[in-house]
Amino acid sequence: MLKVALTGNRYSGKSKVSSMFNGISIPVFDADTCIRFLLHHNFEFTIRLKKELPGFFDDSSTLDERKMNTAAFDKALSIIEDELFNLFNKFCKKNSEAIYVIFQSSILFERNWNEKFDFIITVHAPVHDRIERCRKLTNYDYIKIYDLVNSEILDEVRNQSSDFTIPNYDGSKDVFKSVNEIDSKLIDHFLSKKI
Repeated sequence: MLKVALTGNRYSGKSKVSSMFNGISIPVFDADTCIRFLLHHNFEFTIRLKKELPGFFDDSSTLDERKMNTAAFDKALSIIEDELFNLFNKFCKKNSEAIYVIFQSSILFERNWNEKFDFIITVHAPVHDRIERCRKLTNYDYIKIYDLVNSEILDEVRNQSSDFTIPNYDGSKDVFKSVNEIDSKLIDHFLSKKI
């Protein structure tokens, strides 16, 4: 089995691409959703996070990610990281008949998780497209949106560090066609190694 990571900056279209891979029967592990679950709903980690990051909990003892700076969020991720990959390994075992599985994460390069995977796919959309998508999907003002965008790894760096890039914006190649082309290449690679 190949382990493939799917990443991209905010509002680039990772979920859309993941659902396309899922639609062609590729198992997709949504690491971002698992992280939110572990941070907010896992009793064992909540106790530990409260001890190590007490200033980031609100009155109802809920972790408030909006208050967290990068260092605090990084520390929280370090606390749950082993469990996240335990869950991913269980996911791989459950889908052991698959030629490849996808690990979807928006913070792949930020955490150096890219080193754990055979291939990296990045979903790319220009900054102005992502800003407009964010504006439509949230009520954030432009200052907040620009702060979010400026906190991310540059698109060029992410794209150059990936094996495949899927452009997702008006005028780009059809996204589903890109997904199918990558699927074919991954299957060919897997089969060539088995022969």
